[in-house]
Amino acid sequence: MIKKRLVIDNNTKLKIAVYHIGYSEKGESNVFILHDAEKVIYYSMVIDCYEEEQYNITDSILERWGLAKRKLDMLVWTHPHDDHSLGLVNIVKKYCHHKKTKICTANVFGNTERFSSACKENIYFLNSLVHGRPAKDRIKIHPMHCYPDIIEDIEFLGYGKFDKLVLQCIAPMPNIGGIQGVDRTFDNNKIGLGCIVKLEGASGKIHMLFAGDVDNMSFESLISEADSEIPTVYNYIKIPHHGSTSGKKLIELLQMDGDVSEYASTSVYVQHHLPDKKVLTEYGNVVETLICTSDIVNQKYGKGVVYLDFDLDTKTVKTQYYGTATTLDLGKLKENVAFTPIIHIQKKPCPS
Repeated sequence: MIKKRLVIDNNTKLKIAVYHIGYSEKGESNVFILHDAEKVIYYSMVIDCYEEEQYNITDSILERWGLAKRKLDMLVWTHPHDDHSLGLVNIVKKYCHHKKTKICTANVFGNTERFSSACKENIYFLNSLVHGRPAKDRIKIHPMHCYPDIIEDIEFLGYGKFDKLVLQCIAPMPNIGGIQGVDRTFDNNKIGLGCIVKLEGASGKIHMLFAGDVDNMSFESLISEADSEIPTVYNYIKIPHHGSTSGKKLIELLQMDGDVSEYASTSVYVQHHLPDKKVLTEYGNVVETLICTSDIVNQKYGKGVVYLDFDLDTKTVKTQYYGTATTLDLGKLKENVAFTPIIHIQKKPCPS
């Protein structure tokens, strides 16, 4: 991997914008943008994509940040399930460029018969960006990352507060991907990508976890590794698998040092009654602020956007919620655990 370098003036007021986008019944996406107070972008990344009734909130956010012209630095497609995949082709066409963007995917280039038609479309399109093209015109696609790969390593020059930005893969675990198909079944979540963003330097540490739909087996393996390079406390966590029991082993990792993480957010998957409210109450023991893209306590489901803007100088966080997104009251959530809601879906789109 070629190490990148960014020249950043020491007086620059660096910030990190994080978006978690969720939809009425299923589907999610994350956007990560390293920028300054004047909205100059130094690094940008999208993780997964979804669209509902041809409405793609990820597209709207990227357009607002001017990324149709600047282009993304990184696109991560964690795994081939529709709720993480719809609309991806349009994001690649509009915001990715072969001279700038790196695309990381799960290991999906092979037997595509087990995938949905939408995921097949993504795979065929990504293949078309490589096959039959001159090497200089091929986009950089990496489908084989696994723990503990470093996906991106960017050194900051001239900026004394933080030394670098590192994007590290925490899943899939190489030993788990290899057992797929032994019993003639296949679990897309076991090949799914999870990654952490780390900024470290004289001003401290910023750690963010984008867990996709990483499952318990992967988290158990990660815990057993006892890897000192994997943080156990985070400024932001995208809760895995819509807050289901199948990813709750992450909580054990977060408990290892006894400290509490700052923010964590989840989206919904209404058909599977996710997020699991009991699981979320357990996250409440290891996270200060729990957020959901829908108001699951008051049964208001719809398009929701969580926006967190981390100021690396003042160590403060600006929070804004759009649509049905809201902070979860842990007390009300505990009261609501045994209650099966009547779903009220709000079709009104989020503010642009």
